[in-house]
Amino acid sequence: MTTPKKRIRAPQQTRKAVLRAAEKLFAKSGFAGTSMRDISRASRVSQPLIHHHFGSKNGLYTAVREQAVRRCRAMLEPALEAKECDRATLLEAMGKFFSLVGSNEAIRRLCAWSMLEGDRNLWPGEGEFFQKASCWIEEAQKKGEISRDVQPFFLTVMAVGLVRHWWEYRDVYVGLLGKTSTKVAKLKGKLLDDVYLSQVLCFMKAALAPKRARR
Repeated sequence: MTTPKKRIRAPQQTRKAVLRAAEKLFAKSGFAGTSMRDISRASRVSQPLIHHHFGSKNGLYTAVREQAVRRCRAMLEPALEAKECDRATLLEAMGKFFSLVGSNEAIRRLCAWSMLEGDRNLWPGEGEFFQKASCWIEEAQKKGEISRDVQPFFLTVMAVGLVRHWWEYRDVYVGLLGKTSTKVAKLKGKLLDDVYLSQVLCFMKAALAPKRARR
């Protein structure tokens, strides 16, 4: 009778397996509701090895959120860096962020759990991302592409908030639309999301236009 061989992973594969399992479990049950034993079982990586790679449960939780921010930056930064500082590029980036949040339920749930558990700390890399976005908006303002009436940091906050709010309360609004708007209520799934995004972009485009362009 042969003895089953133990599963051997390279360090990078081990980290990926743990992060994948941890993200799913933290998104499902939050930080407090997830144990290292749960993560070990789901990832098939021993607890001592998890501690070796991430140090602690807090370290692993930080790594999960850092990974989520990296995915966001990987999608948005190329659009902002490769094109002119103008409203069209900003709105394109906002559309990409909308798609990213909408297609990743784990990120939405991680954000919700952070608030429920009273975690008010910035996610790793989040501060740098907001600063970079604010600097990009300032450059667009200097070129006269975006109104100087808006404050870059708060514009970034508003853009993120408009996206997150829709996905957090989408089901509530879908039910409300069924009672208030027969025309819109007939739209399903992605079409309804597209309508909301188009309305947001239309509003942002008008609000960000320099005064001379509004006349």
